[in-house]
Amino acid sequence: PKAAADDDGAGTGLTQTKPPPHVMASYNWDHQDVIMRVVGSLQSRGYLVWVDTEQMKGATVDTMALAVEGSAAVLLGVSRAYKESSNCRMEAQYALQKKKALVPLMMTEGYEADGWLGLLLGTSMWYGFYGDALSTESAFASRVDSLARELGGRGCADAQLVEDSGVD
Repeated sequence: PKAAADDDGAGTGLTQTKPPPHVMASYNWDHQDVIMRVVGSLQSRGYLVWVDTEQMKGATVDTMALAVEGSAAVLLGVSRAYKESSNCRMEAQYALQKKKALVPLMMTEGYEADGWLGLLLGTSMWYGFYGDALSTESAFASRVDSLARELGGRGCADAQLVEDSGVD
């Protein structure tokens, strides 16, 4: 028999396993190539990254909501196309409502967010993923290193294991 501490509390005898928090990538598909490059680089550094191309299943809005709810941080692929997307707007505003850490990734040189996106971002520091940052592997890696420093342990598989083990 399972120990009482493992029980889900509903009398089912099943354990309730909550997946570890992840980093969610919220972006417009116009910038999918760059976002997928960032996602791959973060995953290679041990981050658990939710991205719609890999995890989108079932009803879109329900899946987006679960992705936000299970996140430790949300990357926002900031661009005019992002601002004009109703799905991106829902994700960003829900992430704000759920008090998730928002990390803006600027996808377009010279773009200044306005309207709802400008209000949401305020004076947030953003990471540019355009131009020179994409021109060489070392420049890109340096930008992702900065992003990883910002994320810290949020969404990192190793940090979750340390937290779960009770080790400080």
